Amino acid sequence: MRNPFHSISYRCAATHALAIACLLLSACQSGVQMPTNKTYYRQPIAWPRMQTQAQQGDPGQAPAAVLLGVQWLNPLMRRSYPTQWNLLWAQGLAQPNDDDLQAKRFKLGDAVGQVTSGVPRRLRLEDLPHVERDEFATALSDLITAPLNTFNDYLENRNYFYSLKRGTGRPNYFDPNVFFGLPREWLNTPTYINGNVKSSELDDLLEEQKAMGMPAPSYLAYDAPHAEERMRDYWVTLHEDRHGKAVRGLRVLPSMIIGERTLSLLAVRRLVFHEIARDSQAKSMLLNPEGRLPNVTVSAGDTNVGFYNLQDALKFLAQHPDKLAWVWNVDAPNYPMGEQTNENTALLILGHPRADWGYTALASFYTPHQHQGAIGNKAANPGGAWTGLMQAVQAQASEQHPVERVYYDVPKHADNVTSLMRPLRAAIYQQWPDLDQIANVYSVAEHMEGPARAASFAVNAAFAAAYADQSGKSAVVTSVADSADSWAVLIGPPPGWQPKPPVTYWPRARGENRAYWAWFGERTDGNQANVR
Repeated sequence: MRNPFHSISYRCAATHALAIACLLLSACQSGVQMPTNKTYYRQPIAWPRMQTQAQQGDPGQAPAAVLLGVQWLNPLMRRSYPTQWNLLWAQGLAQPNDDDLQAKRFKLGDAVGQVTSGVPRRLRLEDLPHVERDEFATALSDLITAPLNTFNDYLENRNYFYSLKRGTGRPNYFDPNVFFGLPREWLNTPTYINGNVKSSELDDLLEEQKAMGMPAPSYLAYDAPHAEERMRDYWVTLHEDRHGKAVRGLRVLPSMIIGERTLSLLAVRRLVFHEIARDSQAKSMLLNPEGRLPNVTVSAGDTNVGFYNLQDALKFLAQHPDKLAWVWNVDAPNYPMGEQTNENTALLILGHPRADWGYTALASFYTPHQHQGAIGNKAANPGGAWTGLMQAVQAQASEQHPVERVYYDVPKHADNVTSLMRPLRAAIYQQWPDLDQIANVYSVAEHMEGPARAASFAVNAAFAAAYADQSGKSAVVTSVADSADSWAVLIGPPPGWQPKPPVTYWPRARGENRAYWAWFGERTDGNQANVR
């Protein structure tokens, strides 16, 4: 269970971070003329279209959210295959195409690629004394930018889920509502950002910032409040460049966005905010004349941090059914070693069940259930408190989509896996005696070389969504890692799911700029987003 002090301080900091994001939206520099826009236009964004309760169906069977998009990156993945295939392949539920000449070269469990820029596995960390063992800001930056980079080329497709194409009517992601989870072990670690660094390029950048009106620009912030305050100059204030043109914000380095010698929670929020806004081109006054910017809430925690992110996202969607929520979990437990198969960044895009975004949903997410306090494998009931959690989950499942798979968040070879799993397995047997616990009780780290840790929820949820979409069955994602803070959530097929013929040939990326494309559903208006 979360330490109460840390829980309060993290939550307050996250709330403060969100408030800062809102503050940024209202700040601007007077006296600079906005340019008129005569070359770029968008159709009015027609999404979402809200359904009535009658259109939605029985409210008792309605999920709390639907999954609309997934991006998962891990060195296990084969980049030419789409995310959906990789999510199935990692579970042994899909195979390479028959004409795949590299199928025998890459076995499930091999590190095919890399996500972080850590030490290559061909080298030994003990032979590299200059490598900092306690610096995680670089890994964090890699895990944030990796999934965002896969969106870039598709923004020029007018039919893609997110689009900036001239004349498109699809949404953009200037201002997503992001619930981001990272490992608490990375907080308050040194960033090794040197305020005395000498570089002609950096000097030129600081001189440019000064010439455009930023007061006393510096590489390292003077203190934590200053690191927050200067975000206004970097992202909101209207400046005049050397050509007399009005521009929003300033050129800035990611290390300046962090701006502190230690990696604080607010520094993480600033970095997530910056990378999303940069990738979506939110600084552009042509594309984003309203100046909309991301709303980011960051939580640092343990293996179950993603369940708290989900809980916050569902609460947000209930209050704002016409918005989207991103649940995003990252971790690289073996860093500074790189090319590790337990480094993950997993991004889930959730919408309200009554909101039609013009794309078919991938899965249904139901209200999660939590038990705080010892869940107990010595209780009179062999399942302990897990029995109640499984009963609550079963009450949400429909007869058409029965529960046939359970996911958990500790490695199957961990020293304590038996004691942690014993009550859960007993409760599973009590609730679903026919469920095959050998084949269908699945560890998030089944083919990883260590725990997924803080990334566990989002990765398991993505696995469960791929399974539910393919099979028409439901799955339960659990957190057993902390026996005093246990969770379970039902993930089922999307509303209106219909059986589909099995995929016999998977489309593959034809070039580097189409690799690792995210998983979205099909357009509901017949206009296909060609991402091959």
